[in-house]
Amino acid sequence: MRYFLLILLIGLSAFVSCNSAKNPARAMKHLQFLEGTWVNEEEGVTLKEHWEVKDGELVGYSLLALPKDTLYIENITIFPEEGVVIYRSTVGVYVIEENKNMTLTRSNRRTALFGNRNRLDTQYIFYQKRGNRLILEVRDLIDGKLVQDRFFLKRVE
Repeated sequence: MRYFLLILLIGLSAFVSCNSAKNPARAMKHLQFLEGTWVNEEEGVTLKEHWEVKDGELVGYSLLALPKDTLYIENITIFPEEGVVIYRSTVGVYVIEENKNMTLTRSNRRTALFGNRNRLDTQYIFYQKRGNRLILEVRDLIDGKLVQDRFFLKRVE
């Protein structure tokens, strides 16, 4: 009886977690919650992310701008490759300054985690949709140091 309950609990936990990261086709469908344009404007600084589905991939950009100047633009593609889903970020248009790849590790219809959020020495990107808001949490390497930020973006399109 104990073994039956243990097997039932393991089966239920796998079913309830709904982590589609191990199924790239399902994960790509779930990640469509990112589609649209998302904006955060605070103290004269604008953070904008735009996503659209093209040829089975999610293609987008992230833009950080002041009222009269663009500080940063990142071109992003999310795509299935060899049984996993990859987040590829390229900074720069004419000169590629950086090319970063992260693997999708957890996802469902409202969240996506690329990288490892649990290890304090790693980079990651985490998205969570709540209604018409998108929480973007990032831990990235900037000038040789890991820096963590959280942004709250609102859907505008």
